[in-house]
Amino acid sequence: MTTHARTKLGTYVLGDALTGIPRRIKTDSVKLTFTSPPGIHQTPFFKERDTKGYLIWLNQVLPVLTEVTKPSGWIVLSQANAKQHGEVITTDVTFTEGLRALGWTLKEERILVRNGTDAVNLYVNTWQHFLAFTQTGKVPIRAKQGRWVRDVWVYKHEQRHNQPIWPQSFVQMVISALTKKGDLVLDPFAGVGPVLAGAYHTERRYLGFEIDRKYWNPKLQFSSGLL
Repeated sequence: MTTHARTKLGTYVLGDALTGIPRRIKTDSVKLTFTSPPGIHQTPFFKERDTKGYLIWLNQVLPVLTEVTKPSGWIVLSQANAKQHGEVITTDVTFTEGLRALGWTLKEERILVRNGTDAVNLYVNTWQHFLAFTQTGKVPIRAKQGRWVRDVWVYKHEQRHNQPIWPQSFVQMVISALTKKGDLVLDPFAGVGPVLAGAYHTERRYLGFEIDRKYWNPKLQFSSGLL
């Protein structure tokens, strides 16, 4: 059974990031961790109605990421808040407080709006927080003067295997601003692989994990221009 998809620049793994990252990546070796962690509705915690368990799990993820990301590097997390029992689960607060406790600072905060501002969804927001954390890193001035994430970024999402994904123009812009060619980019919740494709096309090394086989795409075609 295939569990890896490799190119000259990296590996896309079918497996659990929490156990796989410590085995595959050295401490302080990742320049950019860039991911959208699964919302509660994408996990077993949703059917179990276990909001507390979900938030505990998210807090278990964070130290795994900080262990391998360089102090001068970046952890970029983007996720839409969802509801459970009518209550909004503020994962942006969980990320910020959890990473602050681990010595990381929120340096950049933006809003990503999917498919315009008129959409209404009673269960999952159609917009995401874009949160960029670091210990000692700085967003390059050239990026802020030119191509960087606007305060409110409205984009038309693309669909792969029934999963909405960021456009490559956005992914590559973030990777190019926060890393250099040859740097290592990590996506622990890679889904169908948009961040990995972005790393490949910008000549960065990459490592991605996806635990769900229905999203993991071993035939990821980087040479096709997207996925």
